[in-house]
Amino acid sequence: MNEKLNFNWEKPKDSEEPGNPDIKNYDAPAEVRHVTFILPSGESHTYYYFELRKLVFEPQGQKLTLTFANDTITLQGRNLEALCQAMRNYAVQEIRVTEERYVAMKGDDEIIVLNVAIQLNP
Repeated sequence: MNEKLNFNWEKPKDSEEPGNPDIKNYDAPAEVRHVTFILPSGESHTYYYFELRKLVFEPQGQKLTLTFANDTITLQGRNLEALCQAMRNYAVQEIRVTEERYVAMKGDDEIIVLNVAIQLNP
């Protein structure tokens, strides 16, 4: 039982969002991670990644649906495919909803979450 375990804990390169204050990624690997959704009102909802059951990206409607153990969260916005990939890698720590009035200030390639809907699972 003297086998050496080798884990690759490198940060996924495609999950980095430099200069985007609305998406905050983890800097280093960890055993237990969570993601927090921050609404424009300041209300926040935190979920552990180990409760994530399903992740669905719909490119036509720029919609990302995350099914956790108790809740389903639907994100709508722009450039959500990159966010989906980062979520698959458990790299995202915080997601802030961007208010409509600030969308014009964002770059065309930036991830923008315009709406977060949280629904209790049946």
